Amino acid sequence: MSGRVIKKYILTKNLLNQNVIDGVATENDEYLTQTLKRNKARGAGGIGSLLHKGKLVEVEFGHYSSVYKANTGKHLRSNKRYVSTVQNGEMHKRRLAIVTKVHNNMVQVVPITSQPPDVRDKTCFKLEQDTLKETVYFDPKIDSWVICSMIQTVAVTRILPIEINKSYRKSRERPRNSSYRLKISKTDSINLDKALLSAVNLGQYFDYFTTNKELQKELIDLKEQLKEALKYKEACEKHEFTLEDLA
Repeated sequence: MSGRVIKKYILTKNLLNQNVIDGVATENDEYLTQTLKRNKARGAGGIGSLLHKGKLVEVEFGHYSSVYKANTGKHLRSNKRYVSTVQNGEMHKRRLAIVTKVHNNMVQVVPITSQPPDVRDKTCFKLEQDTLKETVYFDPKIDSWVICSMIQTVAVTRILPIEINKSYRKSRERPRNSSYRLKISKTDSINLDKALLSAVNLGQYFDYFTTNKELQKELIDLKEQLKEALKYKEACEKHEFTLEDLA
């Protein structure tokens, strides 16, 4: 590097390989990539049999890195010059998410937060309380919000199943269900579609779509009425009825 002395370095911890992340024990965690490998070995289904739109997962989005000066050891308050690390404002840490699309070994997700968004933000919506009732994250006093404006694609190596309250298969206190059976409710699913459309400035499309479905139903009803009217007309002509006869 032309003799240039680098005076700063980035202290990055390989958090995915540590036993604790933000106070959460991880030594028994099974990421989706491990589940897929195990399923393949026993001839079970692939990623499509586990994940689809609406499934609930946990995602390791990565963590902020601490930056220090190499010569003094002084901690710098910002890592903005090191764009290969997670930057301020980007989605970070392990958190709940909803699957929106699955393609090969890449999964599109929208994150969930407990921080209430701006009331005018239509790209966010509140999950129904019962959606997380089986999980360790359920708290009737705390709302969960889905942030569809921060949709992103992540690798299967970042995904793991949600921790549930009751025992499942193994004798751990709060095991994770590696069958990924938890999903959002029907109401949440409708709200998800609305918020995703708003995230790409197509918020009115959902209203148009609903109106179109209603008009299509009316059209079907009118066609049935017309069909019956034509049958009646044909019967009248067959028996040579006149308008005076029908009056």
